[in-house]
Amino acid sequence: MGQLPPDPCCSEVGTCQTNPYDYTKHLIDVDAGTLTLGFLLLAGTVISVVPQMIKIIQKKSVHGVSFHMLILAAYNQWSTVINYIMAQFSKLMACSISGKQCWANMISLYQALALFFCYFILLHEYMYFELKELGRKNKDVKSHLTQYILFMGFFIATIPSAIIPGVNVGACNSVYKVFAIFFVVIASTLSCLEWIPQIYKTYQIKGCGSFSIISMLIQCPGCAISLIVTISSGNQWYTWLSWIVSFILEFILCYFLVYYHCKQKKQAKQSESELSLEEQLMTE
Repeated sequence: MGQLPPDPCCSEVGTCQTNPYDYTKHLIDVDAGTLTLGFLLLAGTVISVVPQMIKIIQKKSVHGVSFHMLILAAYNQWSTVINYIMAQFSKLMACSISGKQCWANMISLYQALALFFCYFILLHEYMYFELKELGRKNKDVKSHLTQYILFMGFFIATIPSAIIPGVNVGACNSVYKVFAIFFVVIASTLSCLEWIPQIYKTYQIKGCGSFSIISMLIQCPGCAISLIVTISSGNQWYTWLSWIVSFILEFILCYFLVYYHCKQKKQAKQSESELSLEEQLMTE
């Protein structure tokens, strides 16, 4: 306990006079129902992205997958992670003291981290297979590599900028709170935009390509559930506005994917029927 610095936000929990090193007072009791729902959402988050990872590996191609969707998703998810770190920094400090209670308090952060790492893996899969398909000298490959390097700069720079002020001034500091809100704005804006490139890509190729329908059929209902939970929890309208936009865009993407998939299957069956009819005529 003595290894931690004094809690800058001890006045919020009334420990400044008694024990300013006790961060555990920031932790709250989480009921079993909320904790179970949180873990189900965590599991669903990972499961929803795994089919996309598998499909790219199976196809050994990224045809039909939008790089800009992946890079926007990476920015979005990492901004969400940083916001959770900043908003719950006092709870994070308490983790070194009370690991069990901390685990229950940090479920939202774990969910954001899990989704970020899933998209981070997808981003690397995309770059690997794109490089293999098109080669280093391709203009798109060079552009995507530049955007990836810029993201890594953002990723690395935000870690100390969130942690160092958190230790020194705490999550209760007004300036620190403004920066936390800044990351919320980034995440909310990008969550409204990230599916647009993929919708355009799917419409452009008139098919699914290497994009997974299963992933979207899991993610879209999951987004709807998160939206319902957010609204029913009494949050302000601006906190769930991005969820509405995301759900609408995900629904549109699901529609395009299912429509083009069914259309391609129908065309394939027609081609098979025509081919078998030709073979019958030739044998007669």
